[in-house]
Amino acid sequence: MHCQPGSSDVFFHVRHIQTAVLTGSLRSSGYAVTSATRMFTGLSQAEEQFRSMSNPQSRSVRLLLLPRDLKKVLERTRHRQKVPGCSFCPVTEFIILGLAKTPELRRLLFLIFLLVYLVAFLGNMLIVVAIACNTTLHTPMYVLLLALAIVDIICTTSIMPKMLGTMLASGKTISYGGCMSQLFFFTWSLGAEMVLFTAMAYDRYVAICFPLRYSTIMSHCTCVTLLGTVMAIAIINSGVNTGLTLRLTFCGPNTIDHFFCEIPPLLALSCSPVRVNEVMVYVADITLAVGDFALTCISYGFIVAALLRLRTVPCSSHLTVVCLYYSPVIYTYIRPASSYSFDRDKVVAALYTLVTPTLNPVVYSFRNKEMQAGIRKVFASLKHNGLERSCKNFLPPGARQLLCPAS
Repeated sequence: MHCQPGSSDVFFHVRHIQTAVLTGSLRSSGYAVTSATRMFTGLSQAEEQFRSMSNPQSRSVRLLLLPRDLKKVLERTRHRQKVPGCSFCPVTEFIILGLAKTPELRRLLFLIFLLVYLVAFLGNMLIVVAIACNTTLHTPMYVLLLALAIVDIICTTSIMPKMLGTMLASGKTISYGGCMSQLFFFTWSLGAEMVLFTAMAYDRYVAICFPLRYSTIMSHCTCVTLLGTVMAIAIINSGVNTGLTLRLTFCGPNTIDHFFCEIPPLLALSCSPVRVNEVMVYVADITLAVGDFALTCISYGFIVAALLRLRTVPCSSHLTVVCLYYSPVIYTYIRPASSYSFDRDKVVAALYTLVTPTLNPVVYSFRNKEMQAGIRKVFASLKHNGLERSCKNFLPPGARQLLCPAS
């Protein structure tokens, strides 16, 4: 819909009634249906009728007759117009404020988060290469670790590059499509990681409590089923929440007081009702976050009990990372958008978007002896291949036979 400068306030209301009805954001009411019918049959006739109401008090009385949700949409939208005199200008881009407002603090945070991103990306990529290149690591436990590393790479890569760019560049904008894409991939990785933690806890529970039956229970078919379930739940969760967000109307302001596009701050900017979105987010938080966290804790409870019977000191680092991930997620998504606190919740969001993906390789992989052996094989192979290429490309035949017998 194009912007028509110079429209009256009343016709401005008509335009928004049409938009709200078309997007399905209004409840059924006689006024909304009548107004929509007039626009569909002849918008000029409806406009002329509303323009004839020259008395401001009449317009106020007519506005008081609107349903509560519709009145909220009209009043909020009229005061948030980005372009003066524009009857309806939908948001085409968002402004991301980030974590800091002063340039000095932004530069400091840029260096810190760049280091965090490099550690998380390179650490998880090293796990992917080590597991993929070593057939001895092609077991259910390491396949789940491989999936976790891939999910962490997608999570950090969907957020950090744009976040780092906004810290240095003068423009902090992100397009509407880019924001929705970032929301989809982040929500997907969030759901996948929560279900993966539960699957990994179940794998360790079977390995410790039923060691003789481990290969039978955690067979190739079971592992594929677990991974398929993880991917299906993550895609459904992300698709539903992103689709509901796409149905919302954003008419201004377009400033996101966050460092990336997440559901709670986007709901706070919506000009249309967000009740359905809040209900779906609440349901997803209860089923995925709270449900998976409970199942993970139950599995670790059996593991700790079994290790104590064997007089072995249980490793608490795994459960610490799990708590560090689930707790802020549950805290963020279980509340309505109206109670969202930007300054506090940005710090909370950094725990499950930046800290946990950085700690996962250290806690779950780098302390494992088999994984350490696999990583050494990767470096040894790279060193051998590099030396062999150097011998072939830079040394004469005589020196090649003397220094590089294998070549």
